[in-house]
Order: sequence, then structure tokens, then C-alpha cells
Amino acid sequence: MSKYGLRDPSEVNPFDEKARIQWLSAYLRADGRYNEKRLIERYRLAVKAVGAKAHALATEQGIETHDVGKVFFEYHVDKTVWLDIYKAAATIGRATDWPWKEMPDSKDMSEGSSVTYRAWRVENNLPVPEFPVPDPTAPPTQQAQVSADET
Repeated sequence: MSKYGLRDPSEVNPFDEKARIQWLSAYLRADGRYNEKRLIERYRLAVKAVGAKAHALATEQGIETHDVGKVFFEYHVDKTVWLDIYKAAATIGRATDWPWKEMPDSKDMSEGSSVTYRAWRVENNLPVPEFPVPDPTAPPTQQAQVSADET
């Protein structure tokens, strides 16, 4: 059991987006820092920051058009939101660390391409791959929808 009587974060798969968000939300509620409106805004800003960073790293490697895995992108967006929430506390040495040490592989496409990153690229007039990697766990109708969105 961790702080606030929550399940220990080591028992949560940090690469399972649903489980990670459930734990993070419960922690933020228990810590008095859960504000849905503000979280939505932080998420939006984190998508911009992580999207820009992923694009910059790809550009440094000479890659013009690319996808980023959903697992990798959403993990880093969530981590960015967490760090932003605790940024003020960090200035006085009282920040709560990100609860996981594990990092997803940047090439992990186990849940397909990040639709969020792809949308960020489109919003920023950047090229996107013609065919995104579909989520293999999605129902066939969702996989077909990803392909249909490209036409």
C-alpha cells in the first residue's frame, strides 16, 4: 500500500494507459490536486510539448515523416502533466516524483500509432505517414476507421 492507502504504483503497469490514468487520478484526488478543467488544459499543453520534442528528435535524425507509438507518446504526455502539477513543489524540494522508473521504447507500436501525435503533426502542417500502424487490440471496425481516415 502506498501513500493515501492507494495501491502501490509498482503494482500498476505503467504502459497500460487505463491503469496508469486510474492510479494517477486517484493519487491526485487524494493529494487534493485533481482539477479536471486544469488537467484538460495541462494535457493539451503537454501534447504540444511532447509532440514538439518527438518531432525535433526525428528531425535531428533526418526523419521527415514518422509515427510515434501510442504507448510511448501517451506515457510521456502523462509524465509531463505530472511534472507540471508538481513543478511548484519541486522548487522547494517537496515534489512528488513520477511513480515509475520504467520507460516505454520509442518504437513500441504494440497499441498502434499515436492518433494524438498524428493530429499534432497535422495541426502543425507536418507530413504524416500514409498508413498509420493500427492498434492490434482494437476491434476490426476501429482498425478500418484508421485506414479510412487517411483517404
